[in-house]
Amino acid sequence: MNEKYPIDSKKIRHLNKSHPYSGIEHEYNRYRENKKVTPKEDHLYLFLVSVSDKNGMSYYSGKKIQKYVGIGWDTFVKAMDKLSNLGLIKYEKKEDHVAVQILQVPEWEIAKHRFIEIKVEKSLTPNDIADKLKTFESAINDPQQSQFKNLLITQRNEFLKSISKSKRS
Repeated sequence: MNEKYPIDSKKIRHLNKSHPYSGIEHEYNRYRENKKVTPKEDHLYLFLVSVSDKNGMSYYSGKKIQKYVGIGWDTFVKAMDKLSNLGLIKYEKKEDHVAVQILQVPEWEIAKHRFIEIKVEKSLTPNDIADKLKTFESAINDPQQSQFKNLLITQRNEFLKSISKSKRS
């Protein structure tokens, strides 16, 4: 077997230090629903995650992966291509194996930076509140933000709760 190295060293997953191998980010559940990952593709992804090393790499042969996951060659090839196109994996075909790198769930990197930060102060005027709510509504209704809709709605609701708490105090 050739040297073991990440396919893309800039995209190594960063997991919880107490579980450095085989972790599934919570964001994957939302991602697979939004991207319509099939049960077979999901099974393949979860298998690849479970056998990956600290850099997210696995080096099984395509036939061995097929055997463990219980899928045929065509399904394997299509599932690998779809997972790659979704940004969940990168892979390279080698002589006797497939080098697969599990990548950070794409929405995780985006979502970390998408929070709308709002400090609630007692001095917010009704106009300030209205402006902040408009910001939420425009983000919630923006088709390019559709994958964050639930997160934005939750943040908006938390903002509304914090307003009512600050009015009581």
